Amino acid sequence: MEARKEMNTNYIIVLFLIAILLPIHVSPALAQTIGTDFSKYIVKLQLAPSHVDTKNTSHSIGYVNLVNKNGFAIQAPQDLVIGLESSDPSIASVPGAVTIPKDHNFAVFNIQVGNIDGEATISTTFNDKNYFADLTVGGIESSMPDDIQLRINLPTNKMHVNSEIPFSIYLQTSEGEVIRAPYDITIDLEYEKALLKLNNEKVVIKKGDYYVWATLKTTEEVGNSFLRATFEKFGIDTAKNIEISSSLPTKLAIQIFPEKISADVESTIDVFVSLVDSEGLPAVTPEDIKLELFSDSDSVGRALDETMLDEKVIIKKGEFGYYFREKLAISNNDHSETTIGVSAENFGIALDTFEYVEPLNIEHPKAENSTLSIFVLDQIPSNTTSIMVYQLQAEASGIDDELNESCVEAEDPIACIKKNKAIFGAEHDIDLLGEGELYPILSNEYLQSYGSIDKINVVSSDSSIISVLDAGNIDVLHSYGTAIIKSGQKNGEVTLAATIKGVGAGTTTTEVFDIFKHVDTAIFSPTGDNAVVLDKNGYFDLFVVALDGKGRPKILEQEAKYLLTPVNEVIEIKEGQAFAYANFHSDSFSATPGESISVEAVPIGVEADLGLESSTNFETQISSLVEITLPFENLDANTQNEYVGILQLKDLLGNPSQASKDIRIKLDHDGAEIVDIPEHVTIEQFSSYATFPIIPNGERGDAQIYASVKGVLGSDAKISTDSNHPKLNIFADGLEGPLEIGEPVELKLFVDDQFADSVSGVSLKFVTGEDVTISPAETRTNNEGAASIELTAQKGPMVSVKVIAIAEGFVEAQQTFDYQVNDSGSEALAALGLPDWVIYVGLAAVVGIVAVLVVFLRKPKPLSEDEEDDYDYEEDI
Repeated sequence: MEARKEMNTNYIIVLFLIAILLPIHVSPALAQTIGTDFSKYIVKLQLAPSHVDTKNTSHSIGYVNLVNKNGFAIQAPQDLVIGLESSDPSIASVPGAVTIPKDHNFAVFNIQVGNIDGEATISTTFNDKNYFADLTVGGIESSMPDDIQLRINLPTNKMHVNSEIPFSIYLQTSEGEVIRAPYDITIDLEYEKALLKLNNEKVVIKKGDYYVWATLKTTEEVGNSFLRATFEKFGIDTAKNIEISSSLPTKLAIQIFPEKISADVESTIDVFVSLVDSEGLPAVTPEDIKLELFSDSDSVGRALDETMLDEKVIIKKGEFGYYFREKLAISNNDHSETTIGVSAENFGIALDTFEYVEPLNIEHPKAENSTLSIFVLDQIPSNTTSIMVYQLQAEASGIDDELNESCVEAEDPIACIKKNKAIFGAEHDIDLLGEGELYPILSNEYLQSYGSIDKINVVSSDSSIISVLDAGNIDVLHSYGTAIIKSGQKNGEVTLAATIKGVGAGTTTTEVFDIFKHVDTAIFSPTGDNAVVLDKNGYFDLFVVALDGKGRPKILEQEAKYLLTPVNEVIEIKEGQAFAYANFHSDSFSATPGESISVEAVPIGVEADLGLESSTNFETQISSLVEITLPFENLDANTQNEYVGILQLKDLLGNPSQASKDIRIKLDHDGAEIVDIPEHVTIEQFSSYATFPIIPNGERGDAQIYASVKGVLGSDAKISTDSNHPKLNIFADGLEGPLEIGEPVELKLFVDDQFADSVSGVSLKFVTGEDVTISPAETRTNNEGAASIELTAQKGPMVSVKVIAIAEGFVEAQQTFDYQVNDSGSEALAALGLPDWVIYVGLAAVVGIVAVLVVFLRKPKPLSEDEEDDYDYEEDI
């Protein structure tokens, strides 16, 4: 009992000494946690990519990363089970849990995507904490910008009846960027059904496409129509007008040559009846058209009736007009102005007039100022026959002012002038004309264009456009002659000239055209008037459209081939078609966003018409990008595990875009000493993303990774590596106040990890200068992560000790401790007059106190069974 009481007394003394001395001599120790405290581990959840569009598929895109509070990846001390959950399994389902294996810092899990567009939140549970990440599946309305506009694009807004033209519909932002449809977009179409025809009144821009195109057809009617497109869901629409005309004959025209003939002498007029289209241009008939002639003059009417009896008055198939010379019996008693009309079933009526005037002989003094006038149609269709009329004429000197003024207020001024011309001394009708006006004059001889004496010469400036078949002649006592001309295949303007020796010359200009001929070529982009959009694979679409002389789509009678540069592809418009469509790749030229490319269509083939060559400048818009995603904030530089990066093909709205074929992407980086990556990665057909390995090289630092592919915007991302081994922290305790020179003191060192758990077996090394010594030179921490050394200052005023801590599985740590040295202590003691033994006794007392603390702070040694028995025996005694 006495021994037990003595032991209890010792414990009380020890506790009393600790209460007094510990606050003075011992600093609070750092927490030394036994076991793993999972509250210091953080789980980061990443979905890479976080938007997928492939449905009913399992995607390995879930990543759980183990990091510390500073965000650095750390290895799992044991297998860690992370709970998983989805907010909507019908959109995306996940397994119940995923395990991060021991000594790994991440794990990957699969997400099963359903057949529904939408968003689901994936969550993880670890150590009673939840982490969240959102996954988007398919296209959703929120991925459409607010400022979208609907557009209709046409190669031309002019069309021919019974023809067709391609048109496109697309969506673009207010800045003009054509956007890819994130889901099927239905467009409603409205149009004038009497003029236009469509196969369907709805078209759909398919998910992933940039536009939809269709064919617009015209009916047999002419007029001005419209095409309207509406995207009902967003309440936006757009419209285009379309002018529809016909180059088929729709009505008649009649021209009488010349306008003035000499009464009582000249007995003929030339009449040319032609067909014109809806715009008044000459038109060739596809079938024979019978004509009916009439006049307001009895004598002329009877002559026309005889003509219709004697011959078929018909505009023949393939021609645009009918020419005849009518013999007349005209006297001064007939109307001075006579009308001749023509009619045909379904083509209406046409009228023209001619005037008979007082004869004027070429030798008359009033005919002294003579000239030669030429009359011809302003426009003539190609490959047709027509006439050119030339007439001898004299220029008038002008009406007498007194005569003119006296008749100006008359009901019929001309009749008044004619009636009163003798009163005022007017000798001839030519005196009734204004100055410079022309009056027909009669020839006294027979003028011809052939024979030994060539009096008349009629020429064309370009016989390939118009040739002269017969120059004609002027009969005696006639004022005019008629040349027969024929247009060729070539179109364009031509000058016709006629000369009569000794009389004068005249010229005129006419144009030969073929409304139905393929005369021009349009290069049409369905994504804008002057823009091409490169899709996710670097492809773009173009149409080549054949146009006629009025800028309308032309249906070809034979195929036409073109070489398109710089894409260096051949495109062919088939017979019976007006356009051709093709898909081209941008690998033959450099596609830079915002810059223009010039696309040329060059006709090729036998007898290719180089006049059909066309060139158009297009601004290129790259519509897709390849994005690098790294599901890790940093990588463990020393790990043996392989990390991954993700490359995803996206449109400019950030939506995933499936590759229509394998896409090979080039990778590059500027930190080869930091990580290794492959040179190329392939996104496979029908997928929008691919993964690539990232292997750390043991070096800590940053690297920039670059992804590029032709025709697609590239991207880059920074990746960082660090040593993710646990880090050591060094603390020192046991010293207060300045050191005394030559007096050893004990310094206690503690080593913890980043979680403040003590680490045993850590090798400690010391680096000092000559002003301090350490004993021992090397040591290790005990089971409690502590170690003691003896430190002796040799001189002051300051000493430094660098402690280096090394342990397997940990990052090497270094810590420097600075201590002040009291280098004036011996002088102070001498000044007190104390003997040396007092000093030594004081030092021994301090050492003794420390020894007592060490003895009593040690854990009691467990008693053996024999010792426990002895203790019990003594207690019984």
